[in-house]
Amino acid sequence: METGDCQHSLTGHSKAIISIEYSPNGNQIATASEDTTVRLWDVKTGTCSHIFIGHQNEASCVVYSPRGHQVVSVSAYDKTLRIWDTESGECRHTLTHAKEIADIAYSPRGNLIASWSNEGEARLWDVETGDCRGTIDYGGPPQSGIGLGLRAIVWISPDTDSFITGGRNGSVRVWDVTEEGDQYRIRMRWRSSNGQLGVEDACVQGVKGLSELDKRLLKQRGATGEPNLLRLRETGKNVMSMVSVISKLKPSSDTTVPNSSSTSQATSSRGTLHNKLNKRQIQRHLRTSRYIL
Repeated sequence: METGDCQHSLTGHSKAIISIEYSPNGNQIATASEDTTVRLWDVKTGTCSHIFIGHQNEASCVVYSPRGHQVVSVSAYDKTLRIWDTESGECRHTLTHAKEIADIAYSPRGNLIASWSNEGEARLWDVETGDCRGTIDYGGPPQSGIGLGLRAIVWISPDTDSFITGGRNGSVRVWDVTEEGDQYRIRMRWRSSNGQLGVEDACVQGVKGLSELDKRLLKQRGATGEPNLLRLRETGKNVMSMVSVISKLKPSSDTTVPNSSSTSQATSSRGTLHNKLNKRQIQRHLRTSRYIL
């Protein structure tokens, strides 16, 4: 690398190479090819140490585990991903999707693999057992017009099994993975769509900086969990701000009040009706507002 000279020319694949990956320690290179094979190469000597054979169609992607002791290869068209041992060359597991696989990503701890298809389905796999531990449905293929179409997955950090997904329509979602016994639970933390952040089914447990009013609004819009609320003074400021907004909302002028035999009853009815109108207008305002966790 210091001189720019070609150290090795690695030959062996009979068709085009689609994916190349360096091992974490830099001692190996993995290549995936249209010839359906995956090869491991020694960086120092340029020799091929293993040839992985098993895919029925082109090998479209290869990824090393964080420790480098495994590689996962994908064939988009045979709808499988295979976990290989880099020392023995053994295929540990063959994992199958129902649709064509778009890409894969190891979790930072190396215990899970995320894979996703062009049809919008993501799956989490247990590396040790090869079992599917959870699925996420992104709503269908992008060409359907109703699905988001999953485009990418990125794990957040080595300290957590949280990850971020990106959709073809520009949406972003953050997911938390928690282990419960021998199963994993996948829960969406928040999502964005069309420039706005939705909170339906989002978990706000322990979120700091929210007022009591924020909490009620989030609950109303489908969030779950108990956030850490603001101090009273900060809450009061937010409430006054919302009161200012509500005071600008007026009932429609074309609304009529039903006839009543009693003036007091008419006044009461009118007041109740106006309260309902204000509530509807407030709800319309909330539906067009943006809230960010």
